Amino acid sequence: MMTFWLDIMTPKQVWLFESIKRNLEAKGHKVVVTTRVHDVVIELLNLKKMTYYVAGKHGGETLEGKLKASAERMLELVDYVSPFFKEVDFSINLSSPEAGRVAFGLGIKNICLNDAPHSTSVAKLTFPLSKHVVSPAYIAKRKLIALGASREAIVQYDGVDEVAWILNAKLDPSVLNTLHLDKSKPIVVIRPEESKAAYLQGFKDINVSSLMATALIKRILLDFPTTQIVVIPRYEEQRIAIKNEFNGKVTVPDHAVDGPSLLAFSTLSISGGGTMDRESALLGVPSICHFQITLDVERYLFKKGFPIYHSKNMDEVTSHALAVLRDPDKYRVDTRKLTRNMESPLDAINWILREYESK
Repeated sequence: MMTFWLDIMTPKQVWLFESIKRNLEAKGHKVVVTTRVHDVVIELLNLKKMTYYVAGKHGGETLEGKLKASAERMLELVDYVSPFFKEVDFSINLSSPEAGRVAFGLGIKNICLNDAPHSTSVAKLTFPLSKHVVSPAYIAKRKLIALGASREAIVQYDGVDEVAWILNAKLDPSVLNTLHLDKSKPIVVIRPEESKAAYLQGFKDINVSSLMATALIKRILLDFPTTQIVVIPRYEEQRIAIKNEFNGKVTVPDHAVDGPSLLAFSTLSISGGGTMDRESALLGVPSICHFQITLDVERYLFKKGFPIYHSKNMDEVTSHALAVLRDPDKYRVDTRKLTRNMESPLDAINWILREYESK
């Protein structure tokens, strides 16, 4: 039996690491989980009935805030892990600068997952200190090496992270009742951009009012007034802006929701970049990504035939959204054959463990 330390920092990681945790525990291994205060992470952990230790919080949008929060969180993780660090065989995280640094400092082998090399800061802070860097095969190794990964550390898999939980997800239609949604009417799920992310600093037009919560939603409601729009904010400022703008005309959950289930019963998803795009596409639900950076993962899924569309132009996003709502069946895709042989980080982690077990 081995002991693993998983560090969870974002909502996506709750779904990913819950799958990893189940996989490891099924093999008889021990798993401990740490997290931070950010978005609905802790709510989702409670929803998944996971035991965890909270260390630190998100640092906000300023560089000074991010640096201070990271330093403080690192110290909290040291205090938590130190009493039992000699028992930990591996740390696994998705480019957690704090967990990666603490693991390195305590001599714990770090498995760093990463499907977002466009987030160069966290990559540079985590790749060089990691024993293994796990990434999708559609990301060129040269990109990972340029960010500090050693060639021998790289382990790749043919798929996307979201495969780990979407393919065997238990989709629950009761999420519609929870949000007072009518399955017989169109449902559009919107996720605003990660406006405080370091990789978006410098894009001056990134804000929820200009991109998501005004022209797009108003146009959808004008052309398709029976459409039910669910907006899932990332930050409280986004929540307040959306509620003030639309005054009950859209649904803004005040609690964590079962995202995959909501997407599965939706007509369309629109996101400012992130996991929801891929979850939706894997489920066969048309997905539109409005993001200032074209991601490798979107190219990969589009070439495979998944219903994912990307544009930096909001007018194009709106036009495509209206086209989907005019003829939803035309854009929905049966993805069962497309996903049949796709891999996830679970496959790469299992390969790494077999290598150690065989020595």
